[in-house]
Amino acid sequence: MRRTYTNAFGSEVIDEIYEVYYDDHGNVNGWTENPASPSYYVDEDDGQSSILDDIKRFERATTMPTLDYATGKEIG
Repeated sequence: MRRTYTNAFGSEVIDEIYEVYYDDHGNVNGWTENPASPSYYVDEDDGQSSILDDIKRFERATTMPTLDYATGKEIG
């Protein structure tokens, strides 16, 4: 997602990876408030065998369309 942050020095636009949720028709249904980071839960049975599995998921996310954080709409 592309998000604009504003602070006392001005604003900056940053592309970050968020968890985005889609409905059954492929429409954006919501997203996390904060960007995600790779993680690996050692004692979870979630199909991952190492943090590398999550990093590969992040790599796949870079092939998805960039969405505007404020609206959830695809940036063309």
